[in-house]
Amino acid sequence: VARGLAQAGVRLLIDEAETVETPAGPVQIVGVDHRWRDRRKHLLEALERFPRTAGEMRVVLLHDPGGFRLIPDGEADLVLSGHTHGGQVGFVSLGLSWTFLRLFVKMPDHGLWALGRNRLYVHRAHGHYGFPLRVGVPSEESLLRVHWEPTLAPAAAGTIS
Repeated sequence: VARGLAQAGVRLLIDEAETVETPAGPVQIVGVDHRWRDRRKHLLEALERFPRTAGEMRVVLLHDPGGFRLIPDGEADLVLSGHTHGGQVGFVSLGLSWTFLRLFVKMPDHGLWALGRNRLYVHRAHGHYGFPLRVGVPSEESLLRVHWEPTLAPAAAGTIS
């Protein structure tokens, strides 16, 4: 997959960072590799290796949203994750945010979350993982409109304890 993406001109950010210019100004994008072992240490080292630049928005690409709570407050304006497939089984299609994953694992499984000044968006993805079952948690295509200012007050979002 990595070779095919590279041939198509797509750069994977695996423990790397890139600053891109946007109409709203520069945005630092930090990609952090998915690790189970020493996850906290690895995540903090990756963030320290690519320090924030004052006045720039910082987006962190983090495969597993379970690592979101390990990011120090104010170190990520927006974290984008997936991994959970929205919990796969729940009542999202009925307008409720409840899923089995959220009930039993107690981690962000889909949607917008907040912890201090950090924000997380978990995409529900397409298909399923493991057992071929997806009930009440439809796949999604997302378009995020991000409005950022260095002094912007925290947005309304789900909370993580």
